[in-house]
Amino acid sequence: MTLTVFLSSLRGYQSSIDKAQSIFDEQLQGVAQLLLDTDHSEPSASLTPASQSYIFQIFSANGEQLLASNTGSDAIAPLHEGFSYHNAYGYRWRVYATQSMQNQRWVYVGERADLRFSLAENIVIESIIPVIFSLPIAALLIWWLIGSGLSALKRVAKDLAVKQADDLSPVQYAALPTEMSSLV
Repeated sequence: MTLTVFLSSLRGYQSSIDKAQSIFDEQLQGVAQLLLDTDHSEPSASLTPASQSYIFQIFSANGEQLLASNTGSDAIAPLHEGFSYHNAYGYRWRVYATQSMQNQRWVYVGERADLRFSLAENIVIESIIPVIFSLPIAALLIWWLIGSGLSALKRVAKDLAVKQADDLSPVQYAALPTEMSSLV
């Protein structure tokens, strides 16, 4: 039972982490789309992000930075669309890059990988902890149920152990489970 619970918890942990990561990726895509849909025709100064866990950059088609969240002027990832991991500004980032053909812009949105993984792990651990703590309770419950179910057999074994070998008198029990009647 312990092995089964461990393996199912491990599988649940892995699939939940994957699902949380895909939800975070959808968030990055949504932020990137929001930034693509806003007008940034004039270059502007860097903005301080509301959170140190996210960064973004917007570049024109000719490579001019139009808007950034307090990052340098270099792109945080190579010019290819999609998701990737990159090291920048002292952290590892999960970066989503996309290009708008309509207004010829590149948008990069990044989230710190360490914070992202930590948040996903905290969510998953909170759901697995009850399963782990229920294991000893289930073990005690099974031990008690099997013990009480076998109590009649223990009683018959104890009574037969004290009988002498030449004592052929029948063993009498008033309240005996039907499974035990043929044994007695």
